[in-house]
Order: sequence, then C-alpha cells, then structure tokens
Amino acid sequence: MKHPVYLLNIARRTNQIQMPISIAVLTNALMEKGIDANVIDAIPIEINKREEFVSEIIPDCPAIYGFGIIAGNGHLDETEKYASILKNKNKSNIIIYGGPLPSAVPELILKHCICDYLISGEGEISLPYLINSIEKGDFYPDHPGIYYKKGDNIIGKPPARIKMLDSVSDPDYSQLNMQFYINYLKETGQAFEIMASRGCRGNCSFCFKLCGKGISFRSVDSVINEIETVIAKYSLNRFYFVDENFLENKKYFIQFIEQKRRRNLDFSFIGQCRIDSIDEEICSIGSKNGLVCVSVGVESPSQKTLSLINKGYSSQIVEEKIRICRDNGILFRANMIIGFPWDTEEDYISMIDFVHANRLEGNFKLSYLTPLPNTRLYNDAKKDGYIKDDFEYIKSLGDLYWERMVNMTSLSNDVLDLYYRKISGIGQRQVNHPKSEKYASQIKKLH
Repeated sequence: MKHPVYLLNIARRTNQIQMPISIAVLTNALMEKGIDANVIDAIPIEINKREEFVSEIIPDCPAIYGFGIIAGNGHLDETEKYASILKNKNKSNIIIYGGPLPSAVPELILKHCICDYLISGEGEISLPYLINSIEKGDFYPDHPGIYYKKGDNIIGKPPARIKMLDSVSDPDYSQLNMQFYINYLKETGQAFEIMASRGCRGNCSFCFKLCGKGISFRSVDSVINEIETVIAKYSLNRFYFVDENFLENKKYFIQFIEQKRRRNLDFSFIGQCRIDSIDEEICSIGSKNGLVCVSVGVESPSQKTLSLINKGYSSQIVEEKIRICRDNGILFRANMIIGFPWDTEEDYISMIDFVHANRLEGNFKLSYLTPLPNTRLYNDAKKDGYIKDDFEYIKSLGDLYWERMVNMTSLSNDVLDLYYRKISGIGQRQVNHPKSEKYASQIKKLH
C-alpha cells in the first residue's frame, strides 16, 4: 500500500511570523522524485484551533508525516504533541523528524522522541530516498543522512553535503496560504525571505553547521526567477537573503547584480554576511543596485573574544567595514553576544562605547550566549557542569538568544541581565507591529 505523505509546519507563538521556506523546498524536492507531498501549515490557523485543524485533515489510513524542528521556543514539545496525536490516530503512521535540532543530535532525539526516522542535514535527497525505500518495503535504508531505530540500536550515517542546489532546492509555495504570509509582510513592512546559498566558511565555536563545511549556491537564474515571480504575483519589491553569507562569492554577487539589471527588475535587498566579506567594490556595486542593508555577526568588539571563539578576523577591521558600508549608503546592522565565560563588566562597557563610537544606536541586536548542541561551546558547557542532562536541556530551551538559558560568566545573573537590558535597549530598533488580530495573536513578543 502506498502511503500518503504529509509535511507539517507546527509552532507555538513566536517572535515573528515566517514563511516556511524549508517546507517549500522539500515539497519541490519530493515532486522531482515523483512523490506527491501534502502540506499541512498550521500557522495561518488560530492557535486554539490548530489541533482540530490538523486532526480533521489527516487520513485514517497509515501515512508518512514529516516535521522540521528548530532548537528553542518549545518547538520540540509542540512537535511531540502533534506526533503523539498522529500515532494515536493510527499506530502505523510513520513519523520523520528533520531540521537543525534533530540534525545536531540525531541519536538523542531518536532515543527520547516519538519519531520513527530522522533526517540529518539537508533533506532534498535523503528524504525522497527514505520515502521511496519505505514504499519498496526497505524499512532500514543505508543512506547518508538517514537515522532510525532497529531493535535497541540507533543506526545512521552522517549526511552528505548537496553541492549543487538547483532543481532540488527551488521552493514550491503552491500549497501554502501565501495571502496570509504576504499580507503579514505588507502589514509589518518586512521583506520577502529568500535563500540563494547555504553554508559558511567560518568555524565559530558557538555555531552549529547544519550543512557541514563550505558553501553551496543556487544558480543566479534560479534566484532571479523566484524574485521576478514574487514581484509579479505579490507586488513585493523588498527581499531579505537568509543565507549565512550572501556576499561570500564576489563573482556570484556581481552576476546577480548583472542579471537584475539585464531583466530591468526594481527591488531592494538585505543580505546577511560575514564582516570580512565586505569590501569597497561589493558595497559600491551593491548600493547602486538595491543593496540597502547588511546584517553582520560582529559578536564582540573584543579581540580576545574574537580569537577565543575562532571568528577568524581581527577586531581592527570591524570599524573599517562599518565605515565602508556607511560611505556607500548601506545600513550596517550588527549582531552581538554577551555571556562568554571570560566576559567582564569592563567588556560590556567597552561594547557600549563601541556602539556609540560607530553610531549603531537602534541598529544592532544583542543576544545571550546560548550553547547549542553539537558545538564546541556546548561541549565546554557540559564539561564545566552547566548542562547536566542533554535532553532536559534541549527541552528547556525557550526564547533563544533573548532569554538567558545559562550563565557561563563569573558575573551574577542579576549583573548579566542588567547589562543585557542596558545594551539591548540601546540597539533596539523601531518595528511595525502587526495590526490584524490574526497576526498579533501569534506574536509572543516583539524584539
């Protein structure tokens, strides 16, 4: 019997409403392999009606259900709740977990959670392979990125990186309630999120690398095609590249700009990037062709901190790169962190001085240092006794980065929290609150 396949987007109240790019990408990847996936997106549904909504859609016959899970915000508990509903409906239902959290600790998730299978890393190749294997009666496939329980053992292979993202990684939004998401973007003035690449050459101690080492790209044509479609269908002309480092490949960036001009497309865009990817040429070309803002992980103005977290560049270049952006009319938004084990009050005072000296008031986000599974920072936190039980810790993760999970400094919690409030207050920027109740009721807190 062929199993119906469902991809579910489940979340509690969050800090913002985001279109599920990963589900759109997986929908396309499955279709490319001849698998029709049904999308159940609960986000547009009122929170207190979501369980009923899902229960009414799912069939009585055995089916395959896929969930993506991030760390924090109670996402694991919420996913487990819905997986339990599915298993109670039909014990033969097959549950697959994927996403950043399961990818970081596949054995731990399989040991403690309801899922039957787990996809680690990128899912465009491994998920269709797993589903096709199940349909052929092979319930224990030997393939990179697929994990499962077999008796008392957990079996699986580390994922293999997808080097060419075209075709399998183009998003298919056809099953999403796009009007819900587009109206939210228009109501709040936010940009349409888009992905051109995956990965980062950095090796920072606090960062989990879902895709492993290196960077993979979609073709410029594929990205521009998506942008052109969004402009035509939804009258949006602002885009946010969620890539870890959109400016990493200068040749790619210039080809992107050339294609934008060739098609005479009028849109502005924001890019996330490493600070050492910023240079005069990129900023000069970008500013003349729609690049209005870069979002950069500065982390700290302290050279000691940058060295200890293996950031890979000197603190001396930070102010130079801010100046280059400003001289070219590009807004520089910084992301910084407090809570490193060696932090002192003097470091936080220096951070405040750095913000004022570089006129970053209202244009940076401050985060609490949060040890994420399968990072060097996490291993240090375990070794030093801050994390006693792995599974209890990941279940306890709340409002990531805005809520203190652990305090690894020698400062008291009160002192650390005081500086967090003080510094983050300087960086807080004006945001547009959603006016419609259908959006406002879902927002936990605007940061």
